[in-house]
Amino acid sequence: LSTSTKTVTDLNAGTVEPGDTLQYTVTLINTGNGQATGVDVDDVVDTNVENLSNITIANCGASFTNSSSAVAVNIDDLTVEVGSNCTITYTVTVKTPLNEGSTINNTANISPSDEGGPGGEPSAPEQTVDATPELSVVKAHNQEDGRVNPGDTINYTITISNSGNGSGTTGFTDTLPVPSLDSPGTITFVGCGGTETQSFTTPDLIAGNLTVEPGVDCVATYTATVASPLNDGTIIVNTVDVDPASEGGNDP
Repeated sequence: LSTSTKTVTDLNAGTVEPGDTLQYTVTLINTGNGQATGVDVDDVVDTNVENLSNITIANCGASFTNSSSAVAVNIDDLTVEVGSNCTITYTVTVKTPLNEGSTINNTANISPSDEGGPGGEPSAPEQTVDATPELSVVKAHNQEDGRVNPGDTINYTITISNSGNGSGTTGFTDTLPVPSLDSPGTITFVGCGGTETQSFTTPDLIAGNLTVEPGVDCVATYTATVASPLNDGTIIVNTVDVDPASEGGNDP
């Protein structure tokens, strides 16, 4: 049974993406000169997949026991005839979300038969996940009526969301309308990965290394003071530019 094989097919075609269905096929090949009985197959799936299902067992005798679960194939007492392959297929779902470049590996363990001879440990080709973030951004302030006085403090909030299927690493440049606004305070980050960087070089407030997970908003807040004195009717416009994620995807 040492020449047994294992293959994998992405039923969604194209690159492997979070949410795709993979079909694995384990083919038990008996190249000996006698029937192999009492053969067991154990196959624990990779942690980056889930929902093991749709198991089919073909040409493997009639007395086997299938005690497989949602995370592992466990089939005992298979019979493999010489020149007549025993085939086991099953499907799994690639977890979502996953990080770009995550890998999926899978090896089946085939026991020796009751009659002796070697078993096998066939592995399917490694699969690399193509995950794509989809970032969007909303910027808000706390001045509901849109009017401020010289010396007022404005609270700005930048919310970056990710509706894609993979995490995104990004940053932003917030160009302040100097001299209408004085230098900003320190940025506070929530849900941005914990390794953020920030700097201010007039007029740009720059943040970097923000990690935005799917379904989890990255929120950055800071304050800025309206300059005093300032002419009546001065319009203060403040715009943020968020970078595309380094993992790919859109330009928010």
